[in-house]
Amino acid sequence: MKSAERDAAAPSEESSRARYSADELEQVVRRAAELQSQSGGAEPAAFSEQDVLRIAADVGISVEHVREALVEVRSQDLLGEVLDEDPLMSRIFSSPVASVSRRLPGERESVQARIESLLEQEQSLQPVRRTAGLSVWEPSGDLGDVVERLVDFGGRQFKLVEAEHVSLNVANWDRDNVIVRLSADLREKRNEWIGWWAAGIGVGLFLLWGVLGSALWAWLLLGVAGVAATAVALLDIRRSLRLKRHRFRLALEGLLDRLN
Repeated sequence: MKSAERDAAAPSEESSRARYSADELEQVVRRAAELQSQSGGAEPAAFSEQDVLRIAADVGISVEHVREALVEVRSQDLLGEVLDEDPLMSRIFSSPVASVSRRLPGERESVQARIESLLEQEQSLQPVRRTAGLSVWEPSGDLGDVVERLVDFGGRQFKLVEAEHVSLNVANWDRDNVIVRLSADLREKRNEWIGWWAAGIGVGLFLLWGVLGSALWAWLLLGVAGVAATAVALLDIRRSLRLKRHRFRLALEGLLDRLN
């Protein structure tokens, strides 16, 4: 009897000693789902939003972060992935797209119209494409808008005009709410940094070659210098783009805050 009691208590004692990080928890759940699928077990159950919030609370994840994650996941389902028009460059220099998603109350047409009004009147953007649930915007080329951005007497700081274009997606979340995604494409800024670094490295290597001459050791030194400069440029561009994406996300979040 005592042996049986010890055996029954062992898993509980082991469980009390084991501690799993959030990453390990995610791996365990994903792997368990894979094993169940491979064994021909029943399909995983579907969970409501309240179920997800309750489970997350049980494992110590904040409700705020869970709600944010739910919006991101649902936005990909309802609006699709954010398109990357140059995936190779993004793998090298990181993505140039700053994107935010939020669930907002209201009808799709009304919410879309309110956001588009802010983009046009407060950010000096003009539409290049506009359909139900989708619009694409770029900096306005109107002379009056250009002058207004240059002088900016009102101190509005037209932050989004640095983007090549800004995309707005709106879809129905449920009967009373919509899911909104704002995305800013910073490819022009990324390409500008790449161009400046490429020109600087080229000029620097040319001047160094003029000093060192054409000896074999000089060519080897030029090669090492070129590789080192390229590595520094890559790190700097990735860092600069990360900071720029962060600032744009704050600007996009601030725009959506105006709707609350």
